[in-house]
Amino acid sequence: MARIVFALNKSLTDEQITAVYDLAEEFEVGVHLWGNTPSLARDSFTWAVEGSFLQIRRFKRALEAMH
Repeated sequence: MARIVFALNKSLTDEQITAVYDLAEEFEVGVHLWGNTPSLARDSFTWAVEGSFLQIRRFKRALEAMH
């Protein structure tokens, strides 16, 4: 199983967070916050994505297409 940990450089709304989790379910990857507490502005999230390399790659491409 592969794991990618990354920090976001912008804040997310509740709707965007929900969309990320929905997308993760569609691509069968695990998504969760990674070892830190986010600020109230939601600008310091560090996320972890877990799954097979192919699943993560597909998820990442779909996530980038959401912008």
